[in-house]
Amino acid sequence: MAAPGRTPSREWENEMADIEFELAFALPEGAHDPFELTDAVTEPGFEDAVVGTGWPGVIGVGLETASDHTEAATLYAARAFQNRLPVGSALRKNWSDQPMLQGGLL
Repeated sequence: MAAPGRTPSREWENEMADIEFELAFALPEGAHDPFELTDAVTEPGFEDAVVGTGWPGVIGVGLETASDHTEAATLYAARAFQNRLPVGSALRKNWSDQPMLQGGLL
C-alpha cells in the first residue's frame, strides 16, 4: 500500500517491451551498391539490423529493439534510413508485431 498522499508505484508502465518490425523502401531507378545501402542502415546505430538487398529496386530492413513507444521507435528508424538512402527512396511497407503500425508511416 502506498504511503498517505503518494500514488502507488506504476513501474510496469515504464517497462520497455521488445518489438520487431520490418521496413521496405523502394529505391530510385539505377544501380545501387548493396554495401552502401547496408551502411545507410547500420551507420545511424542499427548494427544488428537484418538488411535485404537481393530484390532490385528495394531494400528491406528487419529490426528488433526495446522501446516503451513502439510507434515512435518505428518512425525514428524509418526516418533515419530515409535520410541516408539514395534521394528518391520511399517507404513502401512496414510490418510490425503491433497491429496499430500495419500500413504506411511516412
